[in-house]
Amino acid sequence: MTTPDNEPDDDGPSMVEGLALSGLAAFSSLVVVLFIGAVVYGIAYGRPSDERRAELAMQEAVSDEAGQIQVGEQVYASACASCHGRLGEGGVGPSFAGVTTRLPDVADQIQVVVEGRGQMPAFGASLTDEQIEAVIAYERTVLDGP
Repeated sequence: MTTPDNEPDDDGPSMVEGLALSGLAAFSSLVVVLFIGAVVYGIAYGRPSDERRAELAMQEAVSDEAGQIQVGEQVYASACASCHGRLGEGGVGPSFAGVTTRLPDVADQIQVVVEGRGQMPAFGASLTDEQIEAVIAYERTVLDGP
């Protein structure tokens, strides 16, 4: 503003300048509030903590293992039960009770399934790797009773 004698007024910024400064201050405050809100939201709901990530990984592994066991049960029923018994109790083929003691290295059991042994035929050409892994997991966890 100017005084009646056209001298600049030293009382501070003009009304327009004041509005511009207060608008800038309001905008800056809004940016700060939004930033703080984003940080708080990110902490509360964003990237899971290490503990939560470990918990989620465990749930996924359990569901994957449960799915693998389910597939293994299906493969066992269709390819193995006729010789090893419906519950792995044995028959033409041996029982699976104690299989982890007889074959502690899972690779040895995989080799038997893939290549066959004695009267047992080879299943390497008729089952996928995933099916072989699943049926062995089923035999070692469900049928390997006392």
